[in-house]
Amino acid sequence: MKITQILCCLICLCCPVGWLMAVESPIKKLNYAVYQRDMPITIKARVKGRSGPLTITFNGVTQKTAYDNRGSFSATFPALPAGGPYSIDVTDNAGSYQAVDIYVGDIWVCVGQSNMVFPMTKMHKDDTWKPAENDSYPLVRFSGGRGGWRRAMSIDVIKNMPGTPYYFGRELHKSLGIAIGLVPAGAGGTSLWQWTPPEVHQLPELKALFQVMEDRVQFYKDGKLPKKAGIHDYPKAAGFSSSRYPYFPKKGFSTPSLVNLENWVSKIPSRGMIFWQGENDIGLAANDEHLFRALIQRYQAKAERSFPFIFLQLPTYTDQPGGTTKYDGIVGLRDGQRRVAASEEQVETVVSYDIYSRGIHPSKKEEYGSRLANAALGNVYGHDVIWQHARYDRIETQKNKLLVHFKNVGDGLKTLDGANPMDFLIAGDDEQFVPAAARLIDQGTIEL
Repeated sequence: MKITQILCCLICLCCPVGWLMAVESPIKKLNYAVYQRDMPITIKARVKGRSGPLTITFNGVTQKTAYDNRGSFSATFPALPAGGPYSIDVTDNAGSYQAVDIYVGDIWVCVGQSNMVFPMTKMHKDDTWKPAENDSYPLVRFSGGRGGWRRAMSIDVIKNMPGTPYYFGRELHKSLGIAIGLVPAGAGGTSLWQWTPPEVHQLPELKALFQVMEDRVQFYKDGKLPKKAGIHDYPKAAGFSSSRYPYFPKKGFSTPSLVNLENWVSKIPSRGMIFWQGENDIGLAANDEHLFRALIQRYQAKAERSFPFIFLQLPTYTDQPGGTTKYDGIVGLRDGQRRVAASEEQVETVVSYDIYSRGIHPSKKEEYGSRLANAALGNVYGHDVIWQHARYDRIETQKNKLLVHFKNVGDGLKTLDGANPMDFLIAGDDEQFVPAAARLIDQGTIEL
């Protein structure tokens, strides 16, 4: 007998067939999961082709349940403090299965347009993942939906994670020392109009915007856009500063749809939400304020719990550092966002006006994610970090000058280059704004 034949016989005799085949756990998508601390823990999964009773054991507690007609199961366990690792053990008529490396920590939902959900490798041509090249944070984890959970353990994984949420979660984990679960949701190139249900569109304050949208939808349905035209190319509407926005209509959304996002988010036990959206509503600033407020209120009402909402105020997209914005209407949109934050509970603004970006897709997300993390650490977790921006306090008139007083100025207002401040406009009762000469006169006051 040839040696190769002897080896084959030995393998067949010594190794059962099951050992030679990779047996894949039907609950593998639960591996590496993060569950929200201090809230009841609901474990659920779908296993194709299963029926009948099953038992689920987690942290020493066993629950009996059954598969539904789709092969899904669900069981709820008592709340736990942050910790781990745990395992999930499932037994049914077909056998026993285990999911491993489970942690309890804090989950944050990360919602927005492309700047929130794009992976680092897709944001720009340069190596946007370079600041994280040597990172390894296995307790920073992303929910991949149907693809299960991913751990930030190597650059090969990290560079395919959404950039802004990654840096946000990394900084939270470094400060809190617990597992951080990140759940990205949203879609690039979308308007808040697409994120809000029809009952919001009927608000009296949105009457003008509603008519614009109706006109544009009909314009699109009538086939008046050439096949190769961008879907920005609508007729300009009176009273709106841009014909380009919003990006509407848009082909179908993935499940869950943006309109139903509030229902989906409310079902995820989480610590709160971070948010970066608005580029596609720059031309509709006044209306965006009403939409934004309605959206936040609905998220918080659906959550039925304390639900911090931290949003990134739109950066300045310029042709050069210190230059003016390329997008008309962005200042008005920022001001609307500011008013929403000032009037709503548990809503905080993160300012990024000073972070220069040549294009509308800033490639290096570290500063944005870190600032969002500081806002969460300071406002939600009560850590002693610098997280609030300088805020307008009051105006004092002195002959032909205005003294603008600010609060929350830390160790004093300053400009990045040490020069006098710029970008101030003033107007009289006629509301005709003109540039103002500005200078810092003390730690918290600017003279115009």
